[in-house]
Order: sequence, then C-alpha cells, then structure tokens
Amino acid sequence: MQLRLGSDDDLKVWVNGEAMLSRKVGRGATIDHDVIPVKLRRGLNEVLAKVCNRQGGWGLLLRVTDQSGRPLKNLAFRPSSAFAVKKE
Repeated sequence: MQLRLGSDDDLKVWVNGEAMLSRKVGRGATIDHDVIPVKLRRGLNEVLAKVCNRQGGWGLLLRVTDQSGRPLKNLAFRPSSAFAVKKE
C-alpha cells in the first residue's frame, strides 16, 4: 500500500508510531507530492500527520492507495484532529 500526500509546508508522518517521512519544504499543497510505501495491519491503524506552516495558508492532502495509485477497497477512516498554533 501507499500513502500519497501533499502539504503546505513542512510535513512529518507517522504510521502506528513509526516515523515514515520528514520534509522541510516551502510549497503549496499538491496531490501526491510525496509517496510512501506502507504496510497496514488488519484492523485499526493510526496515521499521524503534522504540517508546519511557513507563511500564508496551510494544507494537507492524504490518499491511501495500492501500488498503482488506485483507491483501496474496504478501507474506512475515523478522522480526529488536534490543532495547535505556536506563535513566535
């Protein structure tokens, strides 16, 4: 399986507690900027994505696909989010 991500700007991703990606980039969110091969286990899996904004707006795009980029069948999401703003 693959996680396909786009972010505006910096991006860190963990899957089931394991660090999978760390990018320090100034960019607009575009689909499939980063592609990460992952093994998901049967049942619940936790995907944590952290976006750090450099300037302007921020964004996160996330898709879970097979190796060819096709959506997976029988996949359900239970999103939860926590937002923190750090002012410097």
